[in-house]
Amino acid sequence: MLAMVFAIASLAKFRSPASTKDDLNDLGLPKPKMLARILPIAELVTAALLIVYPVVGGVTAVALIATFTTLLLGKLRSGQTKGCACFGSWSKENLSYWDISRNVVLAILGGVAVFG
Repeated sequence: MLAMVFAIASLAKFRSPASTKDDLNDLGLPKPKMLARILPIAELVTAALLIVYPVVGGVTAVALIATFTTLLLGKLRSGQTKGCACFGSWSKENLSYWDISRNVVLAILGGVAVFG
């Protein structure tokens, strides 16, 4: 299930690289053009690892989710509610604590992959 989430997020970003770059720029991330190329690849590799090597994929997934969640928490605390576009152009809703809750559940799934 977690592999599917990462694959969908990756494909959504691959589908619209310009939008992904703009979204990453809106989040205030450095070098959004470069990140727009790297992030979907990292998500797709994570999805593959979750299927082929679940422990390695689980660790990678939890690391990515923790990074995303930390970023989103910082944005929420600063009052920013512009969407995270976590799933590319398919997710343009305003940022909320629902995104944090979703990420906690996904991190738990990553932990299950690691610890079985």
